[in-house]
Amino acid sequence: MDWSYIAGYFDGEGNVVFNAPPSRPNYVITGLCWTNTHLESLAAMQAFMGCGRISKGRRMKLGRRDIYSLEVRCRDDILRVGRQLLPRLVIKRQRLLEMVAFVREHRRSQPKTWGRLAALGVAEVRRLYWLEGLNQKQIGVRAGVPRNAVAVFMGRNGIKGRPRGPIPQIQH
Repeated sequence: MDWSYIAGYFDGEGNVVFNAPPSRPNYVITGLCWTNTHLESLAAMQAFMGCGRISKGRRMKLGRRDIYSLEVRCRDDILRVGRQLLPRLVIKRQRLLEMVAFVREHRRSQPKTWGRLAALGVAEVRRLYWLEGLNQKQIGVRAGVPRNAVAVFMGRNGIKGRPRGPIPQIQH
């Protein structure tokens, strides 16, 4: 895997996400997106770049293969990946140049706490919440992030909330 491969893949299967929805003209959505049916190639690119999120899309017709997307949406990641792709792109070079210039000028960097929960891991957050009985604020203090970051992380990773009331005692 190298940046030339990723740039070629992007020129063929990628998309520069740089638009404002009609309902919110002052809110510009930015990102880099690769879409394909081959999950393994997207996962290899994600691992090489060290960023991005893979999601599963909907099938357009019955009997077709699943569609996956690798998206890079964070400002710092867009700038880093864009810097590597720009010299190697042919077809989407100009559009990426415009979007990178916009991102550099208008979007803020991620906070210093960005990625701390991901480094902790889904299994560890689940264990702290369910087995140790910590609440979201306590997990946030331990990870060095705000409580709402823990709530979003848990929601995105399918960690269900406990029922109200006393914490059930788990017998080993």
